[in-house]
Amino acid sequence: MLEPLNKVIEKSSGDHEASFVDLHDSSRNHSVCDSGKWVEGVFTQFPNEVAFVHPNARGHQNAADHVTSALLNAISPN
Repeated sequence: MLEPLNKVIEKSSGDHEASFVDLHDSSRNHSVCDSGKWVEGVFTQFPNEVAFVHPNARGHQNAADHVTSALLNAISPN
């Protein structure tokens, strides 16, 4: 589900002269079911309702590192 959503957001960002920072590859093997997870799941009445997932501190750090790198690359004089 994440990959098609990322493609839509990436296309939309290009339409608005913005850059898309794709975290899919960097967060591989860090899902809510992995031992080194970077996200936490929230279940209200498992398994009957949809689970919501949000980044934990390690997930936020991964995003911050990639966004920082993209920003620095965008403003670096070349």
